[in-house]
Amino acid sequence: MKNDIPFISSPIKDYYQGDIVRLGLYLQHQYRNFVDTQRPFLIPSYARLAPLFIASCWKFGIPFWIVPDDWERVIPGEIIKKINPAGTFSDEILDSALKDSAISKVSFPSIPPEAIFGYFLTSGTTGMPKVVALKRRQMEAAATASALNFKPQENEQWLLCLPLNHVGGVSVVLRSLIYGSRLFDARLATTDELCSYLSTPSSISFTSMVPTQLNAMLNAEPGLKVHESFKAILLGGGPADSSLIEKARSNRIPVLRSYGMSETCAQLFAMPLSSVFNEPAESSGLILIGNKVEIRNPDSDGIGELWVKGPQVIDSYFFNENESIVFDDSGWFLTGDFARLDDSNRIFIEMRREDRIVTGGENVNPAEVEQAIQSYFGIDEAVVIGLPDNHWGQIVVAVVTDDSVTLSKISERLKPHLESYKIPKKIVTVSTIPRNEMGKVMRKELLSMIGW
Repeated sequence: MKNDIPFISSPIKDYYQGDIVRLGLYLQHQYRNFVDTQRPFLIPSYARLAPLFIASCWKFGIPFWIVPDDWERVIPGEIIKKINPAGTFSDEILDSALKDSAISKVSFPSIPPEAIFGYFLTSGTTGMPKVVALKRRQMEAAATASALNFKPQENEQWLLCLPLNHVGGVSVVLRSLIYGSRLFDARLATTDELCSYLSTPSSISFTSMVPTQLNAMLNAEPGLKVHESFKAILLGGGPADSSLIEKARSNRIPVLRSYGMSETCAQLFAMPLSSVFNEPAESSGLILIGNKVEIRNPDSDGIGELWVKGPQVIDSYFFNENESIVFDDSGWFLTGDFARLDDSNRIFIEMRREDRIVTGGENVNPAEVEQAIQSYFGIDEAVVIGLPDNHWGQIVVAVVTDDSVTLSKISERLKPHLESYKIPKKIVTVSTIPRNEMGKVMRKELLSMIGW
């Protein structure tokens, strides 16, 4: 893997920029029969050339879909059929293309702002992922708003350590390309290596990570330190205990909590960089310029439904199913999260989506895990919840009424069928599952029953 990827958007003047052109011309040729279809090319997330693939697709206006390495097993066939990729690529194919493609004088195409640049999957409540098809204007708006906070410079690097099948990782690549700044690809780095990258004097100024990564780095020996020119760690991807941020700040490590999702083209709220050590550790910051926020149906503590609107927020889902639930007549989007605003309009996320668990930056749909437990153990009742955890943010916990379901059996039976992060880390047995008159699990009562 090339660990130093210098993206300098104009003029194209160095080796890696030459590769962007070579690969872009090859992909453009391959895409010639699909120009008006918006069907994406597909490549696995941890492919060595995935960042180059993303950059070339962006420059030449070709949609892409970055998928997990085991995508054929974990992505439902119905989703693959509906997105209908125009082609699938690997490092071997791209390496061959780079060797065979000559650089010619190139004029980058003019690409409509409404064109889809990438496809992303986000967890749904029914077990079937929702498909977010993000448009160029949304990415450009997100990059512009983020730049007003972080003020990236051409000589600065953003360290990439997030998987590219999530919008958070892709946005690091595309922001670097749009800004004309640099990207340091560390997707496969160990915890110790990441600590070394951030502590050694260099042009690395920023990185984005999830709480699990930050926790591991803070607990590493001899511990995380950052060099004097380092500006900030942008922390997102799920709940983070405030003690994690406070621990980092006590060691003079600048950590900015943020909030975003695929539907908002990554971060929509972020702490101001200018006051990194003075912001409340519990806050996810201010909404990025150009966007709007509303808290609807607040309770006595001001906590209510989080609605957002703005140029980086999606207009609709790719399949257009049940849109009336999450979009109102004025184009506001219901995130599904519960939050409050303080007097300075800082956002505090009080509860992530009621049905969603975020563990180590990965989204888990409880319904999918519940169905698997019921199916493979032949039981009628299983409720899957997320409980706070300092390392993972949340851990997946299964609550069952059958004491024959043990943790070892859960791991053994579900491992062939679910990704490892979806398999429960804890089993709790109760006599009955509390439900209301409509049969819905009363989660507050359930948490009380198991001592939370």
